[in-house]
Amino acid sequence: MISREKIRKIKALVPDQKAMCQARDRWDKVAMPLDGLGTLQEDLIRMAGILGNADHLLEAPRLLVMCADNGIVAEGVSQTGQEVTALVADSIACGESPSAIFAARCDCQLRVVDVGMACDARDPSVICAKVARGSRNFAQIWSSDRTEEERGLFAQNIAEVSRGAMTEKEISPSGFCSDGGIEIHRGAMTEEEALAAISVGIEESARAKEDGVGLLLTGEMGIGNTTTSAACLSALLDLPAEAVAGRGAGLSDRGLAKKREVIDRAREIFFSSCCRESPDPLAVLCQVGGFDIAALVGLILGANQTRTPVLLDGLISTVAALIADRFCPGAREVCLASHLGREPGMSHAMRALKLNPIIHADLALGEGTGALLALQLLQSAALVYTSTKTFEKLGMDAYQRENL
Repeated sequence: MISREKIRKIKALVPDQKAMCQARDRWDKVAMPLDGLGTLQEDLIRMAGILGNADHLLEAPRLLVMCADNGIVAEGVSQTGQEVTALVADSIACGESPSAIFAARCDCQLRVVDVGMACDARDPSVICAKVARGSRNFAQIWSSDRTEEERGLFAQNIAEVSRGAMTEKEISPSGFCSDGGIEIHRGAMTEEEALAAISVGIEESARAKEDGVGLLLTGEMGIGNTTTSAACLSALLDLPAEAVAGRGAGLSDRGLAKKREVIDRAREIFFSSCCRESPDPLAVLCQVGGFDIAALVGLILGANQTRTPVLLDGLISTVAALIADRFCPGAREVCLASHLGREPGMSHAMRALKLNPIIHADLALGEGTGALLALQLLQSAALVYTSTKTFEKLGMDAYQRENL
């Protein structure tokens, strides 16, 4: 299992400028207007820089679907229960889900990983890398009938519990008992659990490299994970829940209000013991994150080590990229944005990562479907990139950048 110290030693990938120039020069020779394919064209150039060559783009793509459950669903932030996560994971693995259908369409390998589902998958092809049977309910950390002083002391101790420096028993005798006062919980996960989930992602990235994978796509499945990802984003960017949390899989007005209330309360408790200007990414994961998010963080960190491009899906994947970039400044360089999803937090995360999404289609499905749709567009653009339809072959003068 990776340690906090080893994560700090991970070096962000530095794009190969020579390979990017070669890819750009090749595009300029294709008989079409300069930069005619916009973001698709620029993303293929960026892929060349990540891979270190301009010739082998989009080879052997693989979608990794990280599956985990989230204890926060107990707060009524989702329409369905945790049992649905395993059912959908099975559906993906056996080829029946939208993501599986899309993956088959664009010849993309599919790997489903149980990193923390409450129930076990039935399909034997689901990889079991279970850290725990779901994360804890991070909303149950204090009750409003305690004084401000007591809440402040408790919040400071919670940070110690989350990283394993204290136990629940050590902080409960001082009045924080189950007598109608503050309930004692350790946030969503312990530091050891978060690092274990991150390790799963790093291992998957290394395995993909060994298997000759040239592009990683991120996917996830976990009831309640739009709440955990929005809560992480709220803490990382110090934004109110209204700015980052949407309806997820279709919450009612009442459900949305509850979801935002939970996130706002968690953010304030988190900042009562952590630096508001530059919050520790591991502390954010431990307090309000999910095992699926942590595994995706590891996948992105690992991709920096293996020089593998990562095509992000929606909010959960994008938040994972932001956390990875906070762990390892510059880690975002391996990431490409597939789409700007429906959740309001997406635009904030994209700006923070300085990424330009390919698709603007109000997507909100998850599972990696947005990344797979973007892959099909990139594959089409790559056909043009490798085309013999050049200005020279057609006897035409090429457009010149210096004349623009």
